[in-house]
Amino acid sequence: MPLLTKTDSDRHNVCVADTVPNYEQSAFKSPLGTQSPREELVAKLSQAEEEKVDAAQLAHKFEALSEENRTLKLAQSQCVEQLEKLRIQFQKRQGSS
Repeated sequence: MPLLTKTDSDRHNVCVADTVPNYEQSAFKSPLGTQSPREELVAKLSQAEEEKVDAAQLAHKFEALSEENRTLKLAQSQCVEQLEKLRIQFQKRQGSS
């Protein structure tokens, strides 16, 4: 979902960054090659949207890895328990022979 939206005549949300033309060849470019205030805001908005997507992806990956970690810890504890039972059985067999 875009951070900043406006509603067009069809009542659809439109990202403001998508409605702004390419400023590389625009008259809004200052003579010194720096960005106009509007360009700077559009660039910041675009960057913020990218960071929001990145953060959401990282959060999703974190949840997936956390779940995998819980599963691996459970499997590891079950293996430790089974190994201990096998050790006890082995010691009993060694003692009875």
